[in-house]
Amino acid sequence: MSIRDSEQEKYQDIWAFPQYRAHSPGAVAVPRFLRVLAENGEQYRDGERVIDFGCGEGQGSIALHAAGFSVCGWDFVDVRSKEAAAAMSGFVRQPLWVPSRMGDGMGQGAWAGFCVDVLEHIPTEFTMLSIDTMLRSVGVLYLEISNSPDSMGALIGQPLHLTVQPFTWWRDRIKEIATVLDARDLMGHSAFLVESR
Repeated sequence: MSIRDSEQEKYQDIWAFPQYRAHSPGAVAVPRFLRVLAENGEQYRDGERVIDFGCGEGQGSIALHAAGFSVCGWDFVDVRSKEAAAAMSGFVRQPLWVPSRMGDGMGQGAWAGFCVDVLEHIPTEFTMLSIDTMLRSVGVLYLEISNSPDSMGALIGQPLHLTVQPFTWWRDRIKEIATVLDARDLMGHSAFLVESR
């Protein structure tokens, strides 16, 4: 079984547990995303297109839509709620590490990308490729990454956080492939605003 298939199967399994669906880091991060954009002079208009990378059930997408964005989802499993699917103007189903453009078959790319509680779930060898794939589809990319092991993987007997690294590890590697506009150590997770070089 390929890494892609085994990871997809793992997430189909974990999303079946109500306790995994109980907390949405993406929804919690939307106000911080808006503040970081504003603090870095990133101006946006109502209806601006944002891609929610690793959207999962879509609570972050719903919050982005409520903030006035046109939201497209991207994940390698489709577990979106009906409300999230209704809030999205499009959806791509594939792993982040597979080179692609959100615009393929869906018009142009997006003004910004939003990727929260996702990169730590990706095998280490695919993390920077995933960031590169996202940057090919957006002008500016907001990342929040957990720096801690997960607790939910025990439900299926497999770890979910495959790349558990400190803030400095993420910062230094991201700087190798992108321009870092903002970097914050949020004590337990890291936040970055980046753009292509």
